[in-house]
Amino acid sequence: MDNIRRIIVIVTCLVLIGAGVVGFMFALDNIKTPNDSVEQKTVYLKGGEPIDLSGDTGEHQTVAEPSDISTTLFVLTDNSDENAELIFTATVDYISKKIDLIFYPVDMSIALKIDSETTEFGTLADFYKNRGLDILSEAVGGIFSCSVKAAVAFNEDALFKKLIFGFTSDKTDEGIEYCSPRRIDAYSSSGVYVSVAKGKSYFNYDKAIKLLTFYKTADGTYGKDIAGFYDGTRAPQNKVAATFAYSFITQRLIGLEDGSYYSSQYRKIFNTFLENCKGKAPEGFPQKFYEMRNEFKSENVSVYTVNVETDKSGTAFVYSNSVSKLRNDSGTIVSEVIKHENVSDRIKFY
Repeated sequence: MDNIRRIIVIVTCLVLIGAGVVGFMFALDNIKTPNDSVEQKTVYLKGGEPIDLSGDTGEHQTVAEPSDISTTLFVLTDNSDENAELIFTATVDYISKKIDLIFYPVDMSIALKIDSETTEFGTLADFYKNRGLDILSEAVGGIFSCSVKAAVAFNEDALFKKLIFGFTSDKTDEGIEYCSPRRIDAYSSSGVYVSVAKGKSYFNYDKAIKLLTFYKTADGTYGKDIAGFYDGTRAPQNKVAATFAYSFITQRLIGLEDGSYYSSQYRKIFNTFLENCKGKAPEGFPQKFYEMRNEFKSENVSVYTVNVETDKSGTAFVYSNSVSKLRNDSGTIVSEVIKHENVSDRIKFY
């Protein structure tokens, strides 16, 4: 009887060991080596860095697809459609629910390699006028090494009479609330009389155009009301335009109540505006933005201006390797300077 028990125990052990060996060999057979044929999956993280997810188990953080972060160039021109008044990029991150606008002085000069034999030095306004939207997109994108895949140009009539008018046309609407940093009572460089009170007031399309396009007086003199802010350069204009854009976005484009006038007219207003623009609008816009409009919060909207300095020749404004994040504090425009090497930590381009 003892021999029979021993035989049963030995046989049982051999069976278990054999099963373990077979299982181990089966597992080895299913482990893919680097040389095995594997489907390659490349996705893009925020910022555009490629990451290989071959053999991905699905246990990873949500990553951004190219359509989830878009950087678009916008150019506001005068009504001749030739001269740039404002140039800015808008980066919308649909995953982090962030909006970042960067305004670039139109009189900022850069050197741009056009082809293997040609490098041009000129202002952003010159590149737009002489080379068009595509080359301007390359010029602007090169400043921060970002990809500008969509670009739209529109004149004053399209912006103010189509977009801002559309979003201030409710009968109960006084306009967009904004605190002007200075009182303007002067003729602009184009000879248009501009009258804007200092402090909080409400801006419809007609009043907004005067605020946003004023940057210097026709006669080059500055009274005490505007001295110390407006100086004939584009920098003050960009500060006003950037902070006004913040007010416009947070008051009209996000956080709208369903069923409200602007919510119901949203797509119609934008489509009417885009029909009067030239260039390529961001893919899926405004439909995608409209569907997510209430997921964006005002604290996640940021506006910046590119800082410039006079070059060695004293005749051109060039990039000073920093940007300023802006906020309008009851009429005082406060700046936080961010060095070039830290820009990508604050603004995610795609």
